[in-house]
Amino acid sequence: MQFGVVACIINFLFLSISCVAGLTNSGGESIVPRRSYRNPCPRRQLLCYLGHIGGSKNNNEATEVYVRSKIDNDQKNWQKVGKIVAAGLEKENLSTTKIRSTMIRAAQYQQRLIVEHWRRLYSTTRKVRGDDEIELGILLPEGSSSSSSGIKAIEWALPDDFLTRLDMIQCGFAGNDYDDVTTTADGSRKKRTIYSDFWANNGAKRYDRKSIRTEVNKIVVGTKTEQEIGNTDVSTTLTQDDEVVILAWKNCGYARKARKLLQDRNIEYTDVVIDKYSPIHAELTLMTGRTSVPYIYVGGEFIGGCNPDGELSGLVGIIDDIWGATTLQQ
Repeated sequence: MQFGVVACIINFLFLSISCVAGLTNSGGESIVPRRSYRNPCPRRQLLCYLGHIGGSKNNNEATEVYVRSKIDNDQKNWQKVGKIVAAGLEKENLSTTKIRSTMIRAAQYQQRLIVEHWRRLYSTTRKVRGDDEIELGILLPEGSSSSSSGIKAIEWALPDDFLTRLDMIQCGFAGNDYDDVTTTADGSRKKRTIYSDFWANNGAKRYDRKSIRTEVNKIVVGTKTEQEIGNTDVSTTLTQDDEVVILAWKNCGYARKARKLLQDRNIEYTDVVIDKYSPIHAELTLMTGRTSVPYIYVGGEFIGGCNPDGELSGLVGIIDDIWGATTLQQ
């Protein structure tokens, strides 16, 4: 019994290390981690797509992604679902092998999102139920002597608890819109997806990442927005004199709640309206690991949104500690 328990622990640790660090085969070649995020957020991945395409220095390119059914004769041909992108591919002189392995990993990470959008685009796919009945493929770049270019079926990845939100911002997905936009029976509404407005506005536009981040730094009156992704520790030295900045969409319920909290305590703040899927929104996503608005900064420190969220305190979590309940209006 004890041996069995020890063996299970060793096996678990081996799998954990493999998922984090990746594996190599006997030839020293990297084996792509077989991992997928359980519940990927479409909005976050679209913003990451915008950031990795629009803000890349050397024109990072997206790769088309496809899905097909293994069992339904009507669905055995590859069906285009959208495009994926991965961070780091804008670097010069990358080998084709590196590009391919990185794109395969990006597809596996976002597998659940891609398949969900496939089902949404093609109504006949709803009869395909099990994951073992579905195949994922990507259009690989040319240049490798070991494999011809074209759509390559990739191994199905199992949901993995080791993947985090910070892993996911290293890749992005933009789903296709409906090819034939139809109206409802009364002709009042068109079929739409979360990606409809994105593609209607010509997708990801190129922008200067450095200038956008400089603009963000000026807005929040601090330099700590240039910190490494994931370093979201809030300083314990924040004071009542620190400036508060709220960045949010024009109509955002949580931003309204945050403004009211500040107004009730006579706390001055700067209110900045950002557009959905704008360069500023994309860069804030990459810098903070979050897509939800509002983004709230105090003294140049990113504290999260209105409410506490995981490791971030949010405005609600620190407002009494910094300004005290005594500042409330009577």
